[in-house]
Amino acid sequence: MKTIEQRREEQGFTLIELLMVIIILGILAAVAVYALGGSEKSANEKACTTDVKTVETAADAYKAASATSSYPDGADSDARIAQLVGGKFLKADSVNQNDAYTLTLNTDGTVTTNPADCNIP
Repeated sequence: MKTIEQRREEQGFTLIELLMVIIILGILAAVAVYALGGSEKSANEKACTTDVKTVETAADAYKAASATSSYPDGADSDARIAQLVGGKFLKADSVNQNDAYTLTLNTDGTVTTNPADCNIP
């Protein structure tokens, strides 16, 4: 059987030291989760804003290239966006790739979003 002096010479961590490390790691993980929690919402808002600008620019390019100097005139937003895609002003997969918002291309070339102003809940 080992004596107390022999046990003190052994290398290793005590239970208290291990618990302190686990607690510190838990606190760091909680801070990281809290800090990154809003990043998806922010990314969706920025993607929505970028999509709005992209579609508006494509609609302006369509108007500039059109013989009648008019915006796409489809029956609904999907038809107007299809005209932009068909005229090679917009890539088919560049809009509405996110379920967090929808874009609507109006007949005057403006784009509205739902939710409004890309403020995604």
